[in-house]
Amino acid sequence: MTHKPSNDNDNASNPSATISDLVNLDPIGMRLLQTPGASSSYLSIARSPSLRIASPTPASKKLLILDLNGTLLLRPKPRMVKSRPILPRPYMPSFRKFLFHEDVIGWLDVMVWSSAQPHSVDQMVDKCFGETRSQMKAVWARDTLGLGKVNYCACCGHSELNS
Repeated sequence: MTHKPSNDNDNASNPSATISDLVNLDPIGMRLLQTPGASSSYLSIARSPSLRIASPTPASKKLLILDLNGTLLLRPKPRMVKSRPILPRPYMPSFRKFLFHEDVIGWLDVMVWSSAQPHSVDQMVDKCFGETRSQMKAVWARDTLGLGKVNYCACCGHSELNS
């Protein structure tokens, strides 16, 4: 099975793209399906078409909580560079298009959280989500985590936020 890598923006900017078009953009995902150690039963299930929820209800709606830094984007450590550029992952445009596709928003709500300070989170969310930010259920930053002043002001990673 071969898969021709496509430009991520080909379908990401196409308003008539279907969910299948968006999912099929990912050549890495296709390589995962070709991993030598995968069992034939797993590959059979992985290749089967997705099931569509006929009529999503509020009770069946799911909430997807996404982490920003290191997951959806990269920011170099402050000591490595003078300014911290925000580098979205390569397939962020098609992922964003999928998340807010009309067939998806009926059954999926999206929010992001980060241990970064609010001004940094705003910049990261704007860079990754742009205009679709208004469709998110919530954006949580360090100010929403219930931290004391010492931890809030500390320059730390997620593993250190345990007080």
